[in-house]
Amino acid sequence: MGFSHETGQLVSAEVELVLVHKRDGQSMSDVEFSSGQGLQSTSNHPVFTVNRGYIEAGKLTVGDQVVILDARLGQSRVERVISVVAGQSLDGVTYNLKTTASNYFASEILVHNKCLAAESLIDTPVGPRPAQALVPGDKVLSVVSNRVVVAEVLVVHRKTSVLPTLPGKQLTARLRVTRNHVLSSIGLSAGTLRGGDTEIEGPVFDFDTTAGNYLADGVLLEAANSRLACESAELEHP
Repeated sequence: MGFSHETGQLVSAEVELVLVHKRDGQSMSDVEFSSGQGLQSTSNHPVFTVNRGYIEAGKLTVGDQVVILDARLGQSRVERVISVVAGQSLDGVTYNLKTTASNYFASEILVHNKCLAAESLIDTPVGPRPAQALVPGDKVLSVVSNRVVVAEVLVVHRKTSVLPTLPGKQLTARLRVTRNHVLSSIGLSAGTLRGGDTEIEGPVFDFDTTAGNYLADGVLLEAANSRLACESAELEHP
């Protein structure tokens, strides 16, 4: 089951891709809602809130309103967040889904994933490179303790959709991201910004980096593993 933000209705969605992440020390968050339901997810997984759009699970606050699936009645309803326990560590496997609705209900809570358009330029020590050209081991520019550093790409997430386009935001002339991609500079998703609405075609990309973030055409974006940000981005960029 997915959700249409245009109509406010539940929709049937097809699973296009299952992403499996196996690593130790994954940062997790436990969120409890006023209905008594709960969600455990990686801390950087986007959860839809009525009041703030898609927010990472670890950044949810008490009082945020989320969309709950009532499977018995076949409809959705709004519940409040009453507790967030973030920063727990998990060793093992976690999963993410890519669906034709660009979202899905996990533990009956509406969640999402995030990506960049293939041609979006990623800042690297040797100059800008398109997202689709990067591979694990490549170096990118990141920011740690307010300093630009060189970080390493650990994982490239390439996601495809049977939909012709995905809703996104044009952040610069050379950077398009899905609406829920978080800008580290403001700690909010791109969808919260005014203007710049666009559609993204074809496969989309995201990355794990050793710094937990990366610069894309000068814009600092949170990486897929932002809550696991290591301190191993050791090389300061001159």
